[in-house]
Amino acid sequence: MINKKKQRAPQWSYVANSHQLKVGAVRNKALLVGSAVFVSTRDLRANGYSRMTPRNGIGPFKALISKQTPRLFVASNDQVTNAAPKSTRFALAIDAYLQWGMRSKGKVILIGGYEDSNETHLDILVFENGCFVDYENKALPGRSAMHFQDAFAALVDDFSSKWAGFEVHQAAPLTPFNQAGPSIKYVDERIFKGLSFRPLSMHSTSQLRELAVPGAIVVMGVVFCMGALGKGWSDYHSANASFNSEIADPVVKGQGGVDSRLIETIQQRRFYLDQPRRQVSLVEKSRNLVAGISKIQGMRIVEIKLPAPSVGVIGPTIGVPVPAGPDASGANRKPDVWLRVAVPLQGSISILEQGKALMTLISANTGMDVRLARQGWTDDGNRRVFTLEGFIHG
Repeated sequence: MINKKKQRAPQWSYVANSHQLKVGAVRNKALLVGSAVFVSTRDLRANGYSRMTPRNGIGPFKALISKQTPRLFVASNDQVTNAAPKSTRFALAIDAYLQWGMRSKGKVILIGGYEDSNETHLDILVFENGCFVDYENKALPGRSAMHFQDAFAALVDDFSSKWAGFEVHQAAPLTPFNQAGPSIKYVDERIFKGLSFRPLSMHSTSQLRELAVPGAIVVMGVVFCMGALGKGWSDYHSANASFNSEIADPVVKGQGGVDSRLIETIQQRRFYLDQPRRQVSLVEKSRNLVAGISKIQGMRIVEIKLPAPSVGVIGPTIGVPVPAGPDASGANRKPDVWLRVAVPLQGSISILEQGKALMTLISANTGMDVRLARQGWTDDGNRRVFTLEGFIHG
């Protein structure tokens, strides 16, 4: 007697268009694939799509120490999501692809996507040592088309030349492209096992998420401050114990009091304890700068350094308010703050005009003088990144 292998019941429905939701989703779970999701490495707006929370391309620990976190920007198709019953819970296939790549080792290319009788939609993600590197989407004819195999082979050749030495994988819900040969490894539906299906509103961008980067800067500053304050408190107790020891010395008491040298030592220690703690000023300044800059609409902080790296040896006045003099932010003074910010491209406004307006806003919101760093701007056609130097004087 031959035992037939029991076929597993589907756990969700793959949804690429609104027609697939007319009969409802399996177990009220819709896994959005293909054109149901707009994906880009740039923060772009797509008509008919609602933006969702950007996805980080590296793990949380790496994101803390990374200068710039690679991201994927995603948006859901309004026509698809509006066609779903209110009880429907959603997940995105692109999230599973991203998580799989971040767990991978070495150099890998993952080809996921969705196919029907007319078209094959491909999501192509590139990873290196568990870090997201690049993304492209491609549209090929349906599998039944005569020239499908040639089109896919040309695509693989193109990526093999562009990403030499990368191992190629293909993922569900695409069926295995056996024509491509054994060099392409297949990842089945288990790639989606760890996904959480949730109401669509829980996937949306929130104000708290947008404050994650400035918040992380403030938290790291507080951690630094607590460590530095602990050392200062230890120094204070050490000085106090030394003073009490000197006063209690029998020789000192026998001479009728404390000599002038000891008084001078005590004065110096008192001056040290009365000085403003530099670490406290740094944290306070960091918090004020981030709060002021975050009020400027459309601006994103790419990187901020306080003190600025060009200062060299860190002096006791960096981060501490100093009097504003006639040359407080002149060419001879080194900057206190090094700042990189990104803003959307504004029509026909030139880089210098936009940069000047930007520096005026930052200066008004933070109370510091700002100048453009040498060769301190880039323009990729969608956004402009400015490198600025700030001078604290109040």
